[in-house]
Amino acid sequence: MVKNKQRNWYAITVCMTVTLVILCGTFLAPLKNGLFLWAFSLPILYYLLLGRKYGIVLSATLLVMQSSVLLYKLPSPSFSSFNQALNLLFIYIIIWVISHVFEENRAEFSKRLKNLALLDPLMGAGNRLSVSHYFEVEIKDKSQLYLFLIDLDHFKQINDEYGHDLEDKVLVELATLFRITFAKGYVFRGGG
Repeated sequence: MVKNKQRNWYAITVCMTVTLVILCGTFLAPLKNGLFLWAFSLPILYYLLLGRKYGIVLSATLLVMQSSVLLYKLPSPSFSSFNQALNLLFIYIIIWVISHVFEENRAEFSKRLKNLALLDPLMGAGNRLSVSHYFEVEIKDKSQLYLFLIDLDHFKQINDEYGHDLEDKVLVELATLFRITFAKGYVFRGGG
């Protein structure tokens, strides 16, 4: 948990430093140097390092700040400078949208991978890996912890007599029953 917070602060520090350098450079350097074009890379950086929540806020903030600096530095308004500014705005927004969509897809894929790794596909209950993850990582206060274990004896007889389909239905119904009975708890499947 502490390492994760440190990593977030490092990412925020990197993003803010790069943003500050680009904004100051855009303000101080002549526009013909093209330093302002580096701002197009920042939404990608924000989303990759900080995720959706910060990515959208920082990208919008950068758009407002960079637009203000560019409007201040532009020579007298003309149709060609307005046309160039509009093109730059559209390019920035397209890069921003692509970064946002990419991060949305990455987050959803990550969530699905976590579910595949931690859930039993038949019952929707946690598997052995999720048991250790839950007890080692997620539970902070272990003083009020209760564990209820059930071992179903002679379960193979159901399989032998009625087949795999009924056996699967029994397991799914048991998991549902346990979820309802222990509403504040978690259901895990430890056996085969």
